[in-house]
Amino acid sequence: TVSDLTSATAAMDRAIALWTRYEAAKQEQERIYARCEALSAILGDSQPEQQAGELHKRAQVHVIPSKNIGTGYVAISSANLDNPDVDAVICEMEEAMKCVSAGYVSPSIRDAEISGIHIKNGDTMGIIDKEIVVSESDRMSAVKALASKLLELPDKFMLNVFAGADSAETEQNELTAYLSEKYSDAEVYFIDGGQEIYPYIFVAE
Repeated sequence: TVSDLTSATAAMDRAIALWTRYEAAKQEQERIYARCEALSAILGDSQPEQQAGELHKRAQVHVIPSKNIGTGYVAISSANLDNPDVDAVICEMEEAMKCVSAGYVSPSIRDAEISGIHIKNGDTMGIIDKEIVVSESDRMSAVKALASKLLELPDKFMLNVFAGADSAETEQNELTAYLSEKYSDAEVYFIDGGQEIYPYIFVAE
């Protein structure tokens, strides 16, 4: 319905705005990391995140570990920054991360046999969390197979697709048509991620 589309659009706009704020904060954090690494021999601590929190005096810093890019995105997009209760916000972010699975499309750089999957150099692999679940010579075959595996996981009905720097519009249209036909009840959202490493990152909720 129009109302559903409006709500979905508003949610995505909010997520993108939060992501922009996160990127700015991350740049500041990276500068602090550099200082931490320079001081690591003196401090004798192998946890730069904690050092960053101690060195950043302009704000109270909380480090929320995430397993991967996908869970980190969901944590950020679910953050209620208007809530003054920091512990409650962190708890909500941690709970949100438990409900998602992340998938990545990545080129293979060598021949391998992993978990019964035969991988050839130059293939396109599909990875869920840290497990390779598909390897295909054709990139779009791997992309479709990975998206299917994510949407067929229990209680997964929404898929966020982060399109990378070398993701072609024709590929996105092909994927949209495929998912619309095979998973008509699923909610699929494309986001221009622009990431260099993975042509596609999927976040299934």
